[in-house]
Amino acid sequence: MARKVRSGLETRTARLKRPIAKKPEFVKIALGISLGYRRNATAGTWVVRVADGNGGNWTKAIGLADDHDDANGSTIFDYWQAQDRAKAAARGGKGSTPVDDKPATLRAALDQYEADLKTRGGDAANGARVRAHLSGKLLDKQVADLTLDELRKWRDGLTAKPQRKKSAASATGGNRSADGALENLGSAKKEQAFPPRPLAPSSINRVCTIMKAALNLAADRDGRITSRRPWEQGLATLRDAEESRNVILPDSHVRKLVAGAPAQGAEFALFVEGLATTGARVSQLARVEVGDLQDDRADPRIMLPTSRKGNGKKSVLRRPVPISGEYAKRLRESTQGRAADAPLFVKPSGEPWSKSDHYRLFARVVKAENVSVDDGALITINSLRHTSIVRQLLGNVPVRVVAALHDTSVAMIERTYSRHIADHTDAMARAAMFRVA
Repeated sequence: MARKVRSGLETRTARLKRPIAKKPEFVKIALGISLGYRRNATAGTWVVRVADGNGGNWTKAIGLADDHDDANGSTIFDYWQAQDRAKAAARGGKGSTPVDDKPATLRAALDQYEADLKTRGGDAANGARVRAHLSGKLLDKQVADLTLDELRKWRDGLTAKPQRKKSAASATGGNRSADGALENLGSAKKEQAFPPRPLAPSSINRVCTIMKAALNLAADRDGRITSRRPWEQGLATLRDAEESRNVILPDSHVRKLVAGAPAQGAEFALFVEGLATTGARVSQLARVEVGDLQDDRADPRIMLPTSRKGNGKKSVLRRPVPISGEYAKRLRESTQGRAADAPLFVKPSGEPWSKSDHYRLFARVVKAENVSVDDGALITINSLRHTSIVRQLLGNVPVRVVAALHDTSVAMIERTYSRHIADHTDAMARAAMFRVA
């Protein structure tokens, strides 16, 4: 029977006391073979390091540690199983090829990240937001081979206006219709003819943050990725990019938008009024269920699901948000024949609203009601949320309560709406100001 080596990595209790680190902690388990453990934010990773006989070595992730889940002998290993796995991988024996044996490409890293988001209840569409700005050549490159200069060049290129590629229509004399779409072309050719628009600095930071999260996850699972410096520095966020450009509307404008929404359908009208009343994100309101409507009380309310933004899982799954009795009555009338776990806000088809369903409908309402702001900024459906937050701030609702009702943080509100908070505090201070006369 092969001799097992004891060390401070034997128990999950001892391993979880170690700080989160980028480099594994190794212990020699056989001649030329070492078992490494890298402490991650989630489960740690077992890594094997094998001497190549020429003064060098190679490393490879062999599985996850049983830090939180019980070992299963295939993907999750305790310390003793990890030793066997490491020796098998080093010697090319049975079971030496782990699931992640092939070096991870950027494409695979994004796939892995999307799967992880789905498992954690996050927004899996984040992966698509990054892919829209990546070339096939970059997607197929191994994560371990990505360079700092390469990633920085990609980040900086997000601000540049893309070159319009020559399409099949232009080569054959194809015509354009009035709305600018190419006729008689497939969707793939249209994408080549019209590449993504350049991004604002704040959008670049969001895309880079998603990219870094995907690459960090890949590095957590693949011991051959030994350096995170290329994306930590190459995808560094742009400074002064988070200046708030949120459109805040006077209540008279919000009333006009709510009044004009029924022209686009009764279902859309209920949805718009819900956003204006609760200040919720579109994704939150789309996940409200019929059973979340609490209208059998003197103060009706909606139990609003928390958003999927941020890391990990949130402990509070539903939060009460007040609504008017008249609105609650109309919502209840719209739910006839639907089960308690069915979506409360639905499209005419009966399906819940998604992120892209409201753009054109809301734009039509804005145009029909002739709603605009002084600086000519684009009014979107998210303006209803920003307006709700500022309305409560100016209504003397404590910032902490405003943050809780809108499923955000005090720090985010102070950073995003600081100008309006300053106006509010100025008015409060002026009311208590000493006057000589």
